[in-house]
Amino acid sequence: MAETEVKKGAETANEETSVERRLKKDWMTKSITVFTGIGWGLTIAMVIIFSNASPEKENFFTRIFNIEISGYWNERMLYFTLNALVAAFFCCLLGIVFNMMRHRRKTDHMKKPLVILSLLSFVGIIAFLAYFADYF
Repeated sequence: MAETEVKKGAETANEETSVERRLKKDWMTKSITVFTGIGWGLTIAMVIIFSNASPEKENFFTRIFNIEISGYWNERMLYFTLNALVAAFFCCLLGIVFNMMRHRRKTDHMKKPLVILSLLSFVGIIAFLAYFADYF
């Protein structure tokens, strides 16, 4: 009977030590979410800028009204696209560093969007520089 009381006391002591003390999100957790949002925002901006930088394509109205279209990429927009890619990459890297500093407990996890977005940004930078090397 005394052994069961000791075991019960040990169980309650373990339960007390495993109490979650983080009730609110701290600044580091909030910054990880902010970096994820900024990374996705920069990626969406990059896609929009890149689509505006591409050469115009011939369509029904350009043929009917004999409108000349340019077959060249807009270099200024390409420069902004590359800057958005690099900014998204470094923003995600900073978020990953904060996430690794915060990752101390078993319940903590690595934010997958940060990892995916940083890999996509890195591949995008390499592909961009390989394809558009003549423009820079």
